[in-house]
Amino acid sequence: MAALSRWRLCLGEAVEQQKRFIVCFVRDLTRRLGTAQRLEQLQAELLHVSRLNSVGQMAAAIAHELNQPLSAISNYVNVARRTLGSKKITSALATKAGDILDRAANQTLRAGKILRNIRDYVEKREVERRPEQLEKIITESLALAFVGADTNVKVILQLDPRLTCVMVDRIQIEQVLVNLIRNSGEAMALSSVRELFLTTTPGALGFVDITVQDTGPSMPDKISACLFQPFVTTKPAGMGIGLAICRSIVEDNGGRIWLSQNNSGGTAFCFSLPVAEPLAAAA
Repeated sequence: MAALSRWRLCLGEAVEQQKRFIVCFVRDLTRRLGTAQRLEQLQAELLHVSRLNSVGQMAAAIAHELNQPLSAISNYVNVARRTLGSKKITSALATKAGDILDRAANQTLRAGKILRNIRDYVEKREVERRPEQLEKIITESLALAFVGADTNVKVILQLDPRLTCVMVDRIQIEQVLVNLIRNSGEAMALSSVRELFLTTTPGALGFVDITVQDTGPSMPDKISACLFQPFVTTKPAGMGIGLAICRSIVEDNGGRIWLSQNNSGGTAFCFSLPVAEPLAAAA
């Protein structure tokens, strides 16, 4: 059977000068079959590698995004433990510890929301956008970004009072802001001046631009050219997936993100978001 599987026999009929001939062709397919099998094997290996790569990227994305609420939970629980460990527990301290534990509980809900967002992204579901207060998103993101952080950063808010409401998925946009704020805080770790500017300005028609600017070192040109690609980072221990996730989230919410020119030094990231309908109608 092995020999038959490697040979092909073809029979045909020919007529010449009223004589009938049977023509037989025998072809050796050993090399062709071997090549085809090898190609199939290579295709299977490439598919396996592609799947592993996709799983690896997704695992890195999940680890990166869940690190935010999990770090916050850990910090809140530690603060609550120190508060309750006081020798004299007053009603005020007990209330404070309860508030802190409530914040930790909210972060567990946030972690669940992030996991659902990732699942929806994998399944290509539509983003659930609704009108949200932009100032609230920014202030909550600042609180999350700096919880438990041992850093001395002066935050300067420059928010346009006309730009109050955006049509977004709030949790997703908070993820973007927390990523950008934490990146700025880490970038300014060795800077003598640590100032973080959060600015909102009118963008294109129907959009608001949000800028996160720091006073750290400028972005190297070779990095800025491919900044939003996965696994590109300036951090020694970074995975280089945060900005790629930010780009995906902003685009899923109808906006775009870019590295803005910052003549005063440091780094400035800007992203646009669609305004909610009432604001768009009034503009």
